[in-house]
Amino acid sequence: MAEVLSSGIIASEFRRLSGLLGERCRTCRIGFKTMSFIAERIFNGAALAACVSAALTFGFPVQAEDAAHTIANKFAEDTASNEEHAKQKELQRTMAELKKKADEARARANAQRQAEETESRRLYEQELLERAREESEATRRAAAEEGAQAKARAEAQAKAKADEVARVAQEKAAREQKRAAEVEAARRAKEIAQAKARAEAEAKAKADEVARVALEKAAREQKRAAEVEAAHRAKEVAQAKARAETEAKAKADEVARVALEKATRETKRATQAEADRRIREAARWAAEATAKEAEAELAAREPIHANHSSDREAQELAERLREARHKYSALGGPTVQSVPARAKPVTVTPAAIRMETKPSKPTARAEQHVTILLIMDVGKRGWRRLSKTADPMLCLHEHCFLSRGSDLPAEKLSRHAAFGPTVALVKRGVSCRSSPSCIFRDIDLETAEAILQPVDLRVLRHDRRETQLIRADKTCDLIRGELVCGHTVGTTDWRAWIVPESVAKRAGPAALEMALESGLEGLD
Repeated sequence: MAEVLSSGIIASEFRRLSGLLGERCRTCRIGFKTMSFIAERIFNGAALAACVSAALTFGFPVQAEDAAHTIANKFAEDTASNEEHAKQKELQRTMAELKKKADEARARANAQRQAEETESRRLYEQELLERAREESEATRRAAAEEGAQAKARAEAQAKAKADEVARVAQEKAAREQKRAAEVEAARRAKEIAQAKARAEAEAKAKADEVARVALEKAAREQKRAAEVEAAHRAKEVAQAKARAETEAKAKADEVARVALEKATRETKRATQAEADRRIREAARWAAEATAKEAEAELAAREPIHANHSSDREAQELAERLREARHKYSALGGPTVQSVPARAKPVTVTPAAIRMETKPSKPTARAEQHVTILLIMDVGKRGWRRLSKTADPMLCLHEHCFLSRGSDLPAEKLSRHAAFGPTVALVKRGVSCRSSPSCIFRDIDLETAEAILQPVDLRVLRHDRRETQLIRADKTCDLIRGELVCGHTVGTTDWRAWIVPESVAKRAGPAALEMALESGLEGLD
């Protein structure tokens, strides 16, 4: 605005100056209108001064119309010179005023510019202040938000801590409640155990009473038996002799059966020719064993007074051999050729038997005295279902055995006595009473193999378990102080180790009991 105002002032002064110089410059080729136009376009006081100075100093070339004009001009030059001097002074004064006005206009422009700059600076500073206030407000809001968030976090932490305290309290209450329930359960279990103990004591008292009555009855029966014994002594002697003969025959049959089974096993592993040879050896071995049994039986009897008795025994021996061969053939083995005419039923004497039955080599025989480690499953009927106990007894051939512990031989009883009231009501399982597991020391198998039947003794009806064919387990041995057997025999409701007695003696009671506690798991 100041520059526009200054330009307008300069233009107006220039027009006035042009009027003063109009008379002299009438003949100029370029009029002052043109100069005014140029001055207005230039808008510069210095340029205007330069133009005026040039016009005054140099002038523009004029052409006199005639000589008169020249003379007139000459006289007029002095006057014009004075006027020009005055006009120059006026021009200088005007130029000074113009310069002063230009300076004032410039000063006003500078002042206005400074004012504008000051206003701009003030506006800038105000904007900075506004920005600072906005930033401060934003900082304050951020701090407020941060404080609110911190407060929220603190509240959340306090709530989590309170929840944790509540959870710990609940867990503590649950533990105390569980502990109280356990104490109550223990108390109830103790009451049940006490009630069970009382019931067992009452049952034991009743059993003792029944046993006492049975003992009295047994004593009376024993007394009557003693009275009858003298009268029947001769009959019993005869029966004993008959039983001895029966046992001898059974032993001979057992020896023949074992030999035939041995031959059968060997036949399966060898060729047919080797099998035939071994079968013949087995038959010869059976004949020798039978002859030995017959010899022992004849030696135990009174001397033979008649040859017809020897003939009868020889016929029985031949008949046993034929039965053994037939049994073996029925099992699927090849037919055993009969022994040559030497085995014909002719008159035989003990001396002849001894001559005919000399073995070529001594035969190794299996150990017959064993220790039996037994574990029975508890019964599933009556009181056994609840008590989970058993009173074990073992039966072999015509005898039964009751345990007397892991260091004493088992008690041997006849089957008649074993299943009598004294054992059922008084002895029960003796050392293994109320125990499903038991150790029976020094059991005589009487033969290489025997049929074993465990029995759980009851008051009235005994629990007879399934039978099993057993023999001494040759795999049993003592390894680093621990008894180990490779084979476990048994059925679905009992299992046992058949330990040779020599191995059991080396092992000792502690190793036997440890093996029994291990569960009798064999390697097969």
